[in-house]
Amino acid sequence: MRMKQEDILLSIIGNYTAQSMISIIEVEKVFSGDPAFYKWTYSKKKEQREINGQIYELSILTDKDTDKIKRLGALLSPGSELRTDFSEREYQMFPWLRGTKYTNATIADVKARSIYADEIKGIFERQILADKLRKAGADT
Repeated sequence: MRMKQEDILLSIIGNYTAQSMISIIEVEKVFSGDPAFYKWTYSKKKEQREINGQIYELSILTDKDTDKIKRLGALLSPGSELRTDFSEREYQMFPWLRGTKYTNATIADVKARSIYADEIKGIFERQILADKLRKAGADT
């Protein structure tokens, strides 16, 4: 059984996506607490829905993050503000502070192959092969 490049690529992308989602959720829980502890915002207008012959009045969820964003200012912002005022002495020592222009540099992406690329590819190839062998064994 030869692995298709597309299968390997999709496996890598899927694994990366799932691990990223898990990481974000876990970091959020560690540093800000469980998201279930924050209030959600519901629509003021209730809607009626019929479920199994009974009519229920339902509040429609409009936003899950309002309270969390409001309460996590210390976690989400660095706390230091950009300094824009300087003393005359500082202007004399650093004349470039007086300018209204700024200079930036744009750097092209680094296009170097990782030394771990072949190892990671091999791990995914072995995992795909193991999954196929398990499935083939289960089908017989």
